[in-house]
Amino acid sequence: MHRRDLLKLLALAPCALAARPLLAENNPRWDRIVVLLELKGANDSLNSFIPYQDPLYYQYRPKLAIPRDKIIPLGEQVGLHPALQPLLPLWEKKQLALVHGLGYANPVESHPRSIEIWNTGSDSQTLLHDGWITQSFLRYPPPNYFSASGIALSEDLGPIGGIHSQSIVMSNPQQFLSSSQSRQTNEFGTDNPALAHIIEMQNAIKASTRGMFEKMLDENYLSDPPFKSNLDAQLSAVAQLISAGITNPVYKLAHGSFDTHSNQPPQHELLLQQLAEALVNFQSQLEKLNMWRQVVVVTYCEFGRSVRENPKLGTDHGTAATHLLLGGRVNGGHYGQLPALGDLQEDQLKYNIDFRQLYSTLLDEWWNIAPSNHPFSHFPTLPIFA
Repeated sequence: MHRRDLLKLLALAPCALAARPLLAENNPRWDRIVVLLELKGANDSLNSFIPYQDPLYYQYRPKLAIPRDKIIPLGEQVGLHPALQPLLPLWEKKQLALVHGLGYANPVESHPRSIEIWNTGSDSQTLLHDGWITQSFLRYPPPNYFSASGIALSEDLGPIGGIHSQSIVMSNPQQFLSSSQSRQTNEFGTDNPALAHIIEMQNAIKASTRGMFEKMLDENYLSDPPFKSNLDAQLSAVAQLISAGITNPVYKLAHGSFDTHSNQPPQHELLLQQLAEALVNFQSQLEKLNMWRQVVVVTYCEFGRSVRENPKLGTDHGTAATHLLLGGRVNGGHYGQLPALGDLQEDQLKYNIDFRQLYSTLLDEWWNIAPSNHPFSHFPTLPIFA
């Protein structure tokens, strides 16, 4: 086995569940689900959630700025890109929250390193080997009856990955379903502790996938309706998995690439339109399942885009960004302030909310995991949930 394959196996396979601690002081809400949606390549949130009243916005972006008459106002300061118009009813129902100025100190403008920081919840100087969800579930794991601690419908596990991950990649659910039929456990023994551990993890993931296979068959999961985009397919798969009774607290999805260094307007408009349409379709599906109040969707990415447009009609790597949360228990509205365009740091936006406050909020306020049992207890929560 090659080292690369070994690391992939370690990242995908769930660990044995027998060693999970019993922590009686909590009353966690494991009936609630988090859908983590990575906007790959870094969304230009300045052209998504727009400071339309600030003349500096038009000054810094003479060609890229969205025309004032096309922006959808969400109050006196912030407006939506017109491609996000399908989200407006959710905003009006107070089921969409915008968290402005998310970032961290000493920001890194490298794609691989900055997304690693977001995935692991580290600071810019620290290297961690487990995703922030994986770290949190090591301290306070979901119940043993869960099918997995996380399912990725994208190509990578991100926050649910790492050395101690108990999560599964299902980037092609139909293919996953077909391959699950033939998964048999390995029964040969070995005196090598490292190899024995790998075999144990392999067997655990095979047992999990066989259980999922049976539930997915019951729901006729092999049906493949037409989708408007890859993101629409991912979110529809999540809805089908929930409908099939797959017990899982976290789904990790991805959309993009948003790395729009050139010719940004048509690319960005299409990606935002796909985002809005897929989210509204997902909300409709969950409403029919009476599950909309049990799910929250959270977007994230490695950084925002540059304040100034570049000569190629695009934007370069930036720092702070606005992200959205939506769900039936979300207290919709604005959280934090848009970073001031007149107060830049090295020509980039200053963050005003540490992104780990969002993680602390999900662990504490959504899952009701006591701060003493998760790694972000020193970050204050946001009053996002009803």
